[in-house]
Amino acid sequence: MAVLSTERVTMYDLAELSHNGQLLDMVTPLTRAEDLAKDIPWYEANDISSHRVVKNGSLVTGTWRNFNAGFDATKGAETPGREEIGRLEARLEVDVGILDMERDKRGFIMRKEYAHMEGLGQQLGDALVEGSVADGFHFDGLHPRTDSLTITDAFGQSIVHDYGGSGSDLMSIYAIQWGADQVYGVYPRGHQYIGIDREERGVERVLDSSSKAFYAYVVRYQWSGGLVVADDRCVRRICNIETAGATNNLLDASDDVDQMIDALISMKDMGSGAILYMNRTAYGQLWKAAKDKTNVYYNVDNPWKAPDYYFGANQVRFTDALKITDGAVA
Repeated sequence: MAVLSTERVTMYDLAELSHNGQLLDMVTPLTRAEDLAKDIPWYEANDISSHRVVKNGSLVTGTWRNFNAGFDATKGAETPGREEIGRLEARLEVDVGILDMERDKRGFIMRKEYAHMEGLGQQLGDALVEGSVADGFHFDGLHPRTDSLTITDAFGQSIVHDYGGSGSDLMSIYAIQWGADQVYGVYPRGHQYIGIDREERGVERVLDSSSKAFYAYVVRYQWSGGLVVADDRCVRRICNIETAGATNNLLDASDDVDQMIDALISMKDMGSGAILYMNRTAYGQLWKAAKDKTNVYYNVDNPWKAPDYYFGANQVRFTDALKITDGAVA
């Protein structure tokens, strides 16, 4: 049995502990391709279709008290808010004609499901980055919350840091400090299966693209959840990064990693524990910049003996959900 992390209770942790691990077959492919989906911690929401949250607007201030003198109660500023919970649904249909040709029908369905869940994992990653409540039963991802260079957190620090690129072929890097009361995901209150449903419908009559009927083995999936930014000091976007050339990006001799440093030191606790998320192109730029840098290095001291990539003390993670087609943030 897994031991839940006191800092980050991931979807994998919850799946391993829920219902004798029967959700692991879904969670593994759902999160395998997206480090964002792997790392985000999940908590039960305090509502069914949304989550009420109170955000700190300022920290508490105390009073230097003289002897024999009282003082007023002290408190910080708090702002109530509400985060939406979205729902992603999908249905796997396997033609019974194909299924009849398979010796191991159950194994074939499982292999088809794995690929199906990988695709849904990509959609989950896209939602965490680009999702918007304007797109139906959805939630706001990171981009809609960081769509201006003038955005500051509750303590006056810039949330968005600019590399100065222009056009519609730009990319972004995110620094995130996951955790309770920081940045985390929520699933609906009282949901038995941590927001995940899988229902084997069996053989059903379905329609093809021409509305003609055939019979297929059907499996239905549903995932419900939302993204909560409870402390905006814990999110930073490094944006307007050129995807090609050697200017306005991490290969630029006049910029290289300066904006990443500026973003990290402006975060809560100087960016302690923040994870840097980037796509393949940004990852390649940082790797190339690392050739003559001492603040970017590899570490293989993990259970899989696979290389971890670090920028200073901050881990670098990879996600395809960060596209190379961003428009310029102004």
